[in-house]
Amino acid sequence: MRTGLVGSDFADYFTDPAQARKGYRQVFANGFVTDYPLACCFALSCVCTACGFAPEHK
Repeated sequence: MRTGLVGSDFADYFTDPAQARKGYRQVFANGFVTDYPLACCFALSCVCTACGFAPEHK
């Protein structure tokens, strides 16, 4: 499983990859993002909706 994750596009693990990319670009530009809703995709086709807070790790 881990070998499949390493080097893969993080955004592809969300139901809306473009929205995920927009969110992490916002983190890189502003240093954080708050109240950012995204839905995650899992290997078993489950979906988990979350409202995120992501500070930039330096």
